[in-house]
Amino acid sequence: MLRSLPLVPQPTARNTREILVHIGHELAALGARIEYSVVGGLRFHMPPIWRRRRRDIFLAISSGRVTIGADSGEPWRVRYDVRFTLVSWLALVLMAGVVFAGFHRWTGTRVFNVLVLVWGAAYVVPTIAADRAFRWWLAATCRAAPRTDPPSRER
Repeated sequence: MLRSLPLVPQPTARNTREILVHIGHELAALGARIEYSVVGGLRFHMPPIWRRRRRDIFLAISSGRVTIGADSGEPWRVRYDVRFTLVSWLALVLMAGVVFAGFHRWTGTRVFNVLVLVWGAAYVVPTIAADRAFRWWLAATCRAAPRTDPPSRER
């Protein structure tokens, strides 16, 4: 899921690196493994659920990418892409179980209705909740990042 947030107030190019490092430190505090392999950004991998110290809404997020940039005169933005690999596999397994259990017992429309319900409960709700929580967390982290203003040139 690729989304973006505007940076307010607009940072300098120097401040964008400080914001990015702050985001990396905060993700590492949550237990994520950070890679600064993306130009102007970072990749992160959350630990498996059984190794996480905190049980929070970020459980649905398995990995992602955060970049900071400005395109062709546009304002600086934080772009993020989060992946929900574990939730996707869990929803797929549950849906396969529904198809296997109800294939000979239920009518086609009933199987379809139960599949939609399982997909909504196992995939849609967790991903929307985790995306909203990550977006809120990312905006708060960007606001809290230290910013070094360039020295003023008074004459």
